[in-house]
Amino acid sequence: MDEILARCGYRCGLCLAYRPNVEANPARRQELSDGWHKYFGFRIPAEEIVCDGCMAENPRLIDKACPVRPCVIARGFANCSQCPDYVCAKLAERLVVYEELAARTPFSIPPEDRARFIAPYENKRRLDRLRRPSVAHMTSKSKHVIQIAVPRLIVSVLSGAAFYVAWMAVFIVSHPYHSPLLRGLFWILAPITTGLGFSVGAALFTRLHHLAGIPFRRFCCYPLLACSVGAAVVFPFGPMLIVFAMCLFGSLAMLSFELADLRRFAAAADANHRESPIHDG
Repeated sequence: MDEILARCGYRCGLCLAYRPNVEANPARRQELSDGWHKYFGFRIPAEEIVCDGCMAENPRLIDKACPVRPCVIARGFANCSQCPDYVCAKLAERLVVYEELAARTPFSIPPEDRARFIAPYENKRRLDRLRRPSVAHMTSKSKHVIQIAVPRLIVSVLSGAAFYVAWMAVFIVSHPYHSPLLRGLFWILAPITTGLGFSVGAALFTRLHHLAGIPFRRFCCYPLLACSVGAAVVFPFGPMLIVFAMCLFGSLAMLSFELADLRRFAAAADANHRESPIHDG
């Protein structure tokens, strides 16, 4: 039988209440009713013991008031191990740790009783083991921000500023030869040059760090458009404002690019994480 893990970490396949197990041996429902009462203090009539498991669609459940299943589904997780609020109050009421249970049980628990009545519900150990790759998955997002997104943004802004300084140097050196046409051409090239600077910085950072290939045109779209819009908006108010606008709009454009790239990275990481096995070993 497949190792089906419930939202809270219980092992459906090991549980005597799981429908396939009930259908295979209906008489064991009374054993389970007695075992639950013996070790957990509640009793469910044997004839009411049958469960489809909370991974099923519209299942018949024994714990109809369980708050864990709807919470996990609403938050888009496979089980509680993937939740940043682990362990929450909802889950804490349903955690089973054998050592804690054995300590408060006034008699020795036979191994066969543990296997039948306790082991299927020892979810804390399972969820903790599953949580380790989940935490690593969340850490990978933080590393992407620290090691890639922020440094690439800084390099891009510095590169944009360097390209603008280069444009300004050429503009000043050639000033004695300016005609109205040449001066107009220079001001048209200003946002293009600055935008290319942002793009080249980001592209070089990506290439030098051997990151997954991002087409250069994607780097270009954001800053070129932003620098052009910024220059056009403030052009009537003077050259110094054009400088400020190009740097501001270009920086915001690259920030938008990094946020979009982070969303893509997070979506890919989430997809890989959710496809990973969640069975108990």
